[in-house]
Amino acid sequence: MLKSKCSIVFSIVGLFLCIFLYFGSVKIARAEESLIDGTYTVSVSNDMPMGKDNISDTALLEKQNGIYYLSLTFNVAKLADIRLEIDDKTVGFQSTEMNGDTATYCYTLSEMNISSPLPFVADVVPMGQDGLNREIKITVDLSSAEKTSDTVENRGERPAEFVPTLLTNAGSEYLQETGTTFTVPSATAVLGSESCNVTVSTYYVNGDELQSVVSENNRLLLERTGEYRIMYRASSPLYKTSEGNDTYTEYIVKIFSDTGVSPLAKFEDVNNILPEEITLQASRIITGARYNTAAERMKTVSDHYEVFDVNLYDAEGNAIELSDTVRIGISENFEYVGEEIEVYYLSESGMLGKLTCTELNGYVEFETDRLGTFIVCIPGVVFAMPMWGYAVILVSCVLLVTAAVTVTVILVRRKKKAKKAIGV
Repeated sequence: MLKSKCSIVFSIVGLFLCIFLYFGSVKIARAEESLIDGTYTVSVSNDMPMGKDNISDTALLEKQNGIYYLSLTFNVAKLADIRLEIDDKTVGFQSTEMNGDTATYCYTLSEMNISSPLPFVADVVPMGQDGLNREIKITVDLSSAEKTSDTVENRGERPAEFVPTLLTNAGSEYLQETGTTFTVPSATAVLGSESCNVTVSTYYVNGDELQSVVSENNRLLLERTGEYRIMYRASSPLYKTSEGNDTYTEYIVKIFSDTGVSPLAKFEDVNNILPEEITLQASRIITGARYNTAAERMKTVSDHYEVFDVNLYDAEGNAIELSDTVRIGISENFEYVGEEIEVYYLSESGMLGKLTCTELNGYVEFETDRLGTFIVCIPGVVFAMPMWGYAVILVSCVLLVTAAVTVTVILVRRKKKAKKAIGV
């Protein structure tokens, strides 16, 4: 009887497995079929356990000269800082459309990569919370492709499949007093394991015109009120754009110069270790490689966090190396008032170090003997069920149902035998 019961269970589980493998193999086989040049609509799927509709299930796919251009539409009110990295290289993309809470990005892909699940990473934004950094696999069903045009849209120069990753502690925006000197943060760039060339240009924004301004020894004098910009450009000959130019990445830093500004951060030389004429520069970091590292480290620490770059410079523009601690104060987000707050230092190697902090007069204050990237957060994370967890639950449900059916069958058989035994 036990042998019969086990046979039924294994038969049902085997049937589910065979169906899964069959349809999976059919899908893979069809995905390997090559398309000719032109424009197509395709079906796409994602492995988000919840919120699948935050990524459109249809996409525009263009092919030209053996290269694919995939346009995906995201709900950017729920998904932020979306990025696609393959083999530790950043995939090139263009922002093609913004419409309310949705945005469409067009990614450059080889035939090999378009045929495989695409490993995206994004901040998934639950209601009332900051982003939860999550991996999302998006799969393109090439077998569903329906051709809509023999040509592709002219969008000018399209990015190469892979673009340099620019590495800098520079934030995206700064607010600083007019008449002071701003120290231009340094930057490097890589493409996979290769180093890339980086150029830095500085401008003053005069209406619609960018006027080039000179920075001496990485020092930019903010002579006028208004907006200044620093443009970092990293390039590499390893990959080419659609027009045959070297692949590149640009990163723009905005500096708003004004009088009577309220500082984002402040410092106090509590141990008298600093020379005279020290300048503090602080900025929120909301995107880029440094922010991505912080988001990765915060996965198990906090869902509510802000990332800051804080540095001190001497009169010649040299970054200060601390020999003892100084007290740093970072302007407190009003949402954090009254909450438990923690501060972490993020080292260059990506390690977190927790610092003792206090809230005082609108600032979160702490002492540190290192400068660079700091994270201010409300501790605690929301549990997210991994995909294998859902698979275990599904299999368990199947086994339970199978076992229940099997027990019912056995009981019915026993009842019939009992009736026969008493001659009913």
